[in-house]
Amino acid sequence: MNWTAATAAFLCSAAAGFLAAGNRMRRCKTLRLLTLLLGRMELALSFSRVPLPDMLSALGKEAPFLSFGFLRVCAAALESGESLGGAWRAAAGSVQTLLQPWETAHLLQLGAVLGTTDLDGQKQAIAITLQVLQTSLSQAQTQQKNSVGLCRVCGLCVGCVLFIMIL
Repeated sequence: MNWTAATAAFLCSAAAGFLAAGNRMRRCKTLRLLTLLLGRMELALSFSRVPLPDMLSALGKEAPFLSFGFLRVCAAALESGESLGGAWRAAAGSVQTLLQPWETAHLLQLGAVLGTTDLDGQKQAIAITLQVLQTSLSQAQTQQKNSVGLCRVCGLCVGCVLFIMIL
């Protein structure tokens, strides 16, 4: 019985460490793809006059965004007849667990602006949100570099300690 409990404690602790490391890596990937998406949207608004819903649907079919859940949710909501603001809100909700509350708030504000303002207002809102997310990305990359390995090692070490204590 003790061996089973000790092994379960070790595995749970190790899994928690690896899960924490994976969440940090997913956060960085999400922020990287969001900044890339906003940069592409900013360029597209500057050089072409494609409506934003069509642009988002087209971007969802391009290589870097094929597996990006945010854009998939947004494109699916737009295809089902949702307004641009509603689709953007749904997409922001899909990545909310990986973002800080103020990052999610900026994305939600951007969604409200994208559906209601003129071209200059949209460009300005995208630029502000892009700047916020780029700052968050640089901080998340620094945090990932410093803590991913530490999360894994701590999970394994705590698991070993629990294993020894239970036996």
